[in-house]
Amino acid sequence: MRVLLYGGFGGWLNFGDLLQLRGILRFYQNRNFNPLILLHKGSLQSPFHLELLKTHLSEDLLFYDRGKFLGADFKEVSGLEVDIFHLYGGGFFNTFWGKAQLEVVERALHFFKPRRYFITGQQVSKDFLPPLKRHIELFKPEVFAVRDAESLKICEEAGLEVEFSFDDSAEYLLEVREKIFVDVPHHFKNFKKGAFFLHLNLSYYTLGSEDEIWALRERIKPYLEEADEVILVKSFQNYSLEVKDTLRAVDYIFLTHEKPTGRFLDLASFSLRENWEELKDHFPEIFSEKAFAVSNSYHTALFFTFLGIPSFLIKVNPYYLQKGCEMWDGALPQGDLKDLPEHKERQKRILSQLLEKREEFLKRFSEVLEEEASFERPYSTDIYTYEDLSDFGITQRVEIDSYVKNLRDALVWHEEERQKLIEYAKKLEYRVSRLEEKTACLEGELRNLREERDNLREELEKIYRSRGWKVLSFYYRIKHWLLVKLGVIKEG
Repeated sequence: MRVLLYGGFGGWLNFGDLLQLRGILRFYQNRNFNPLILLHKGSLQSPFHLELLKTHLSEDLLFYDRGKFLGADFKEVSGLEVDIFHLYGGGFFNTFWGKAQLEVVERALHFFKPRRYFITGQQVSKDFLPPLKRHIELFKPEVFAVRDAESLKICEEAGLEVEFSFDDSAEYLLEVREKIFVDVPHHFKNFKKGAFFLHLNLSYYTLGSEDEIWALRERIKPYLEEADEVILVKSFQNYSLEVKDTLRAVDYIFLTHEKPTGRFLDLASFSLRENWEELKDHFPEIFSEKAFAVSNSYHTALFFTFLGIPSFLIKVNPYYLQKGCEMWDGALPQGDLKDLPEHKERQKRILSQLLEKREEFLKRFSEVLEEEASFERPYSTDIYTYEDLSDFGITQRVEIDSYVKNLRDALVWHEEERQKLIEYAKKLEYRVSRLEEKTACLEGELRNLREERDNLREELEKIYRSRGWKVLSFYYRIKHWLLVKLGVIKEG
């Protein structure tokens, strides 16, 4: 039975998105389904990127590109039967990405005509309820489940039939934890040296203003100074200008000037290659009681929580506040780190409760999956055009609704930066003009000094050529000769 998976992972190498895909992929593979993964063609940064996905993720890939569905060879697909369409976890039912994602989902439903449709692991913002509610009423997923308590409350209050599924990455993170903690060398247990795992994403959708960014820098600075070891954590491999994950972020706020040494952990690469057993060899600090992690990525913080490392999620806007749920309150650890054991136990308790709820949900979902679809397809079997889809309030192109606002925000930020550079350039121009004036004065003084030097040389030459100088020179030579003869001075 073929299941088409679409959700948080669109092809961009984002750690959290990959975790969610891995989790739901395992769920279906363990039940002998045949999963196909739907990605965005625009996510591919190079031919090597595609080869990485084929080698380490799956050969069974489809790509969405401007209303068309393509195979891994980028040729349009036709006649492909899909039994289940599963919209798995992601925090995209919001004004950042929601409408663009719904366009892809609805196009896929109309194109592939699956018999069944499931939605799990979603985060829903209140301002996106109208289009989401309309989508659910039109397409009637058999299961609609969210990952956080706030999303559950929002949907229930809107009258939607919704369940709590927790995060779709949960089972995979349990698998990762088992791989890391199996056969731990004795000398790694109770590792004494502490470590500060730091992940930062300073992209436009995480932090709103320069003031917030620099305030965050000041909050982090003390931990850099005190930590035994700083390990910079990379969670997003994306070269677009608007994305500033850890390596760009620390450069942007000059953070390495506080601590110019440290190590580098690429979680995006680990999640793609799945070489988790190697993590403990390279980073034994994960076994230290003094290790802790700070991140403004929900899944990066969640990963460290699964490993039993106290994690602190920086919550800087409503989207991230909602992600934090009861696991994180936005605070950072005390300066002396004495609160780490208590924080660790609290997170362990909360995670255990969430995993129990996840297990209950998966039991119910598995029962639904074993049943036959109880109703006919609620949507038309005709292939819809862009104009037809616009009747559902969906954008005509992914770029229009998905990126315009983001690009406008980025444009505002770049315009602010440009104005700052213009002001700085004016100051530099003023300094240059002052320096040019000073240089001109100094050059004038230098010319005068050179003229005076040349005049003195001419005077000296005249003296050397004069008759008086010759007589005087003869007198001194005779005088010197007499003094030597009389023994007053010695020769030489």
